[in-house]
Amino acid sequence: MVHLGQLKGATQDGVTVFRGVPYAAPPVRFQPPQPAIPWQGVRDATRNGPIAPQPQLRGLLSPITAPQDEDCLTLNVWTPAGADKAPVLVWIHGGGFLSGAGSLPWYDGGPLAKNHGLVVVALNYRLGVLGFLPIPGQVPGNLGLLDQIEALRWVRRHIADFGGDPERVTVAGQSGGAHNIASMLAIPETAGLFQRAILQSPPLGIGLMDRQEAPRLALRDLELSELMAAQRKIMSATSRPDLLPPFRPDDGPPHNFPGSELVERAATGARVRGIQVLIGWTREETSLKATTETLFAAPCRTFASIGGASLYRFDWGASHGACHCLDIPFALGTWPAWMREPILAGADALEVELLSAEMMRYWAAFAATGEALPFRVFDRP
Repeated sequence: MVHLGQLKGATQDGVTVFRGVPYAAPPVRFQPPQPAIPWQGVRDATRNGPIAPQPQLRGLLSPITAPQDEDCLTLNVWTPAGADKAPVLVWIHGGGFLSGAGSLPWYDGGPLAKNHGLVVVALNYRLGVLGFLPIPGQVPGNLGLLDQIEALRWVRRHIADFGGDPERVTVAGQSGGAHNIASMLAIPETAGLFQRAILQSPPLGIGLMDRQEAPRLALRDLELSELMAAQRKIMSATSRPDLLPPFRPDDGPPHNFPGSELVERAATGARVRGIQVLIGWTREETSLKATTETLFAAPCRTFASIGGASLYRFDWGASHGACHCLDIPFALGTWPAWMREPILAGADALEVELLSAEMMRYWAAFAATGEALPFRVFDRP
């Protein structure tokens, strides 16, 4: 039970999961999130909530087919049996600020809860034109980021009801999710919401978008189908590889600093607030070595140098090398759900399982103590 009302979850293998729990009120289009509304009676929390409206993207992952709706501000909580003041890991998914959902099987919190005693939270937030398109005078930017911060406030207020310790919260994310965590480290609004952070493959080299250069559209009163059609047009017009994503965090509130200062401000914020950080990238984030260096590797090294963070590089690779996203199934222990994906094509299941067990141990230890264990080096035969 949380202070908002009672929940009915489901228990399997010693882990109870609560799905589709609202962490905010149903969102009003292009408005900041508001606190969740209490409910009467027992809420069925055995099914995932809808994911944010998003396009179908082709790449190294299967198409996402879950139901979509603007009323998407929900989260899932996995809690191990007997949890009492357990370390908490909050997962923020990536997807280029355009796609994905914390409720997808790729980000299941069960393995970390079952094997390492963590209370795991994974959340959905607004994406694309609904979450990361600032229009001065019409639409505030960074709504997806504000959603995530509201979810962390929910965790702060309610996670003790699930056996978690609100004083031992690690916020972790990959790609766009990790980039958003950098923003959280750089701004005062998140003070006290988490004590540790794990940034996997943050594309910090993109900085923040100049909100004055954002696409101009009249979007407030469009039907959702019309809105997504407008988003597709923007994506089509900005699909060249030399252009930055059209939807991404901008330099407006809550940032209020130039986008080029993100890395320095995030690292300094972590150091000043005493937040322990683990940050890293995969060896072949992109097919171009120079792009991997500019967008991922160099900013990660700079962050670690300024902020005193623990630094790693993930080198293990399957048929596509150590590509973007490849560290997720290992860190979260969700590799069985990823074995069907192209990025693990041809991988030996036993080898994947063993490396995942080792990496989960590192991530769980960091969440519990803030200490980064010494990494072993893995080479394929």
